[in-house]
Formats: sequence, structure tokens, C-alpha cells
Amino acid sequence: MIRKILDERSERLAVGRVDVVRELQFPNGAPVDESDRCDLRTFLGVASSVGSRYGAYSGYRVLHESRPEKREQLLSEPNVDPMDPEGTLLGSWVLTGEGVADLEETLSYSSADLELQEDSENFAPFVLTGSVVDGNRRRAVAEAVTRILSFKDGLRPERQAISVLAGLSSDLVAAADAVAALGGEDEPREMDLQDVQYGLSQLSWRRILPEMGETVVSKVVAALLDAQERVSKAELADLAGCAAKSLSEPPNERRFAELESAGLLDRDDQGCGKATLWRLCLPLRTERHDGEPLPRMLVGQKTTATGGEWHLSNAVSEVLLTSADEYGVEYGFEFGGAVARAAFWGPPPIERDVGPLTRQYPTVEPVVSLLAVLLDQEGRLREDNSSSVEFGVHPDPAQATLSAAVG
Repeated sequence: MIRKILDERSERLAVGRVDVVRELQFPNGAPVDESDRCDLRTFLGVASSVGSRYGAYSGYRVLHESRPEKREQLLSEPNVDPMDPEGTLLGSWVLTGEGVADLEETLSYSSADLELQEDSENFAPFVLTGSVVDGNRRRAVAEAVTRILSFKDGLRPERQAISVLAGLSSDLVAAADAVAALGGEDEPREMDLQDVQYGLSQLSWRRILPEMGETVVSKVVAALLDAQERVSKAELADLAGCAAKSLSEPPNERRFAELESAGLLDRDDQGCGKATLWRLCLPLRTERHDGEPLPRMLVGQKTTATGGEWHLSNAVSEVLLTSADEYGVEYGFEFGGAVARAAFWGPPPIERDVGPLTRQYPTVEPVVSLLAVLLDQEGRLREDNSSSVEFGVHPDPAQATLSAAVG
């Protein structure tokens, strides 16, 4: 009944030219049991078919409805143009929560749970095409930020700000919430990194860098986003609500070393007997117009070696080797050779495939993904492929050929 009400309201809104987005939240993480995943797939498949149209006809009633009394309510079948058999899926579904990206393969088979009623009354062949995409890609965040800022006076999207926002936030919804927390401006200007720092500081620590896999890391970065000055380790632990010694535990230190090597985190050693001061390389409120610090590896930033912009594989190699050499992070046997092969071996072009490296050492995948977002080079990490989902059936090709000839 709930789904029926949602679909009826979605249909009315779609007729009124309102873009309908329905969100399914998984606060405890996406389902991992195969049976639960299949149930979710079936729900979304049926709901998508119900919320679809070919002309004035319900896609579900024509294609998939198995109850004779419901099919009789159609009164007739749609007159499908064989040259244009594409119906319309009304609105979209957004799944949020840890692990939802792992559902892509399961959801790509959503149409498999729906049986076509080809021999039933008032059936007509047409297709409904959708896609399953990773909405947490930087490009999706950029589109969402652009839409939200279009409703705010004065602020315009900016490439570096979007990269940091997409890199540090847990997902598209968290990034959108961070931007929504910003106020308007009297004078038009681009969104800057201080805006990003403030917006992200309004989020729960659970929505900051969860892919790093360490609760302490998320809590510490969230505390630094909210800090207005450099803080000592003891002060930071207090702000983050965790034990000071937990910041030095190997899994957490590894992530802090990677963030520092990437230029996102700064730990300033004040010398013997003095506390090391921590901060993010994002502008504090007092630094907005005073030589704002920037992450070293960020889109538009120049490398110190060549003067050009960073290539992803070179950034990955520098971060990981610096973490290993200067901070003592232990990744595994022959790690240096694996990094070298990923970044430098083989013929030009300069950019190398880092896929073998992340597969051999999966613990580095979070920081590699973060760098890809910061540098706006996700396409070099993985292909931007979406899984197509098709409901229904195409008209008889012979009929389409005849229709074209008559036309």
C-alpha cells in the first residue's frame, strides 16, 4: 500500500513536470545476505515498472500485470510506434548507506523478477530503459552542488571546492547536506574551501571519510573540520571524543600518514618537549583572504617536480612511498616494486594503470580513490560504466521495417 501511494503521488508530480527522487536509506549498511538483496531488487523492479508510462498507459499494467481483472481496466492496448517503442520511467531511486555500491550487480538484473504477460489481453510490446549508476562519483556531486547553489544567492560552484567536498563526504546526500548548510551571499562569488570546511563541519563524523575504514580517523577529521585553530594531539582527542593513544594505533596512524602525505593533513612538530599541532590544509575562518592553505594534491595544483598538474598514478606513488619511507607505514612485501610498476614502468603515456596495485594491496584502495576524486581523475581509476536495465520487449523487427516503409 505504501508503494502504491508513493507511485500515485509520483505520477501526479511527474505530470506536473516535477523531477521525483525517492530515497531508500540503509543506516545500518546495505543488505549483504543474497536473499535480502534479491528482495530489494524485486521491490525496486516492481516499483519502477509501476511508476512508468507509455503514453497514457501504465507500464506495469500493460507489460507485467498478471491479474485478469486489473488488465480489463485497461480497456485497450497502447498503439506502440515500432520506430519509437521507448516508454518512460517516472523519477529515480537513490540508495544511501554504507555498502550500497556493492548492490550494483544485483540491481542490474531488476527486470528478471518481472514476468512479461505477452499472451494476456491488452498487452503491447514496448521497452522501459533505466540504469544503475554510482551516484557518489565526483561528477554526480558536482551536478548536485550546481543545482543546490542555483537556489542560493551569490554562490557559484568551483572545481577545487567540489573535489574536496566529494572527497571528504561519505556520499552524495552528505555532500548535498553540507552545501545546503551554507547561506547566500550579497555579492556573487565562487564557493571556496572555507565554505566547504564549514559545510562539512555541520555533518556527523559518521559522514566524514567512512571509506577510510577507521572510526577514529572519521572522528578526528570531523573534529578538525570544526576547529578554529591548530590543536594538540591531546586537545584533538578530547574534541573527537576518543582516547589520545588511539590516534597512534597502527591502522589509524597509517591513514593519518596517507592524509598528511597527500597534503590534506598537517602535523607540525614543535620540537622536543612541545606538543605536535594538528590541522587540516583547509582555510580557517581567519584565513579566508590571507594566503589560504590548499591540499597539495588537488585538481589545479602543480607538482613540484615538473610544474604540471598531478597525474593520478604519480600522486599515488608519492603518497604511498612517502607514507612508507617517512612515516614507517608497512604495506606488504615487495610493495615498493608494485608501486613503481604502477607509476613508472612501461611505455608512455605518463599515466599508468593503478588497478593491479589496488587489487594486490586492497588496503591502499581508500586513499587511491580519495586522490582520484581530489584530482578529478576518477576516469583513470575506473571506467564510468553504468549498468543498463531494460524492462519490456521490443516490437517485432518485421513490423518496424514495414512501418518505416509505409511512412
